[in-house]
Amino acid sequence: FASLVNLFLTRHCPLNCKQSTIDLYDRMIESRFQQFMNKEARNITPKEVENLIFSLKATGLSNLTINKTIQLLRVIFNYAIDNQILSKSPVLKKFRLPEEKKGFSVLDEEQIQQFLDCAKQRSLKTFAMMATFLYTGMRRGELLALEWSDIDFKNQTIKISKQIYNH
Repeated sequence: FASLVNLFLTRHCPLNCKQSTIDLYDRMIESRFQQFMNKEARNITPKEVENLIFSLKATGLSNLTINKTIQLLRVIFNYAIDNQILSKSPVLKKFRLPEEKKGFSVLDEEQIQQFLDCAKQRSLKTFAMMATFLYTGMRRGELLALEWSDIDFKNQTIKISKQIYNH
C-alpha cells in the first residue's frame, strides 16, 4: 500500500491536484492510513476498511471528516484500478456515513462593532483587514493576496483573482 500511495502522490497528484490538496492528502495519509502502509494493497479487505471507519469514529472525528478520508482511500484504489495495478477496490459504496447538518451562529451588529473596535485598537491595518474580511466574506488567503490594483473604489468592487497559500 505504501508503494501505491507513493505512486498516487508522485504521478497522479502533480497532474490533477493543487498543492494545497496534495498537502492535505499527505497529512491525511500520514495520520489515518498507517495501519495499511506495510500491507499488500491487494490484500486490504472491505472488513479492514470498515474497521478503519470504526477506529476513526472512536477518535471523535465527524462523519464528514471520515467520509473525506474514505473518499481519499477510494480515489487511491481507483487510481490503482485505472492503471491496472489492482483489479478491485476494498472501498465499498456503502462506506458513506450520514453527515450531520451543523448549525452555525453569526455575529450580530453589536458583536461586529465590538470585534472591529478591538481590531482598531491593535492597528489600523488590522482593522482594515478584519472589516474587509467581515463585510466581503473573503477567505483568509484571498484577503492576504489582495493588491491595490484589485480594488475599484469608483465601482465599489474588489476583484479576487489569487490567494496566498501556506503549507
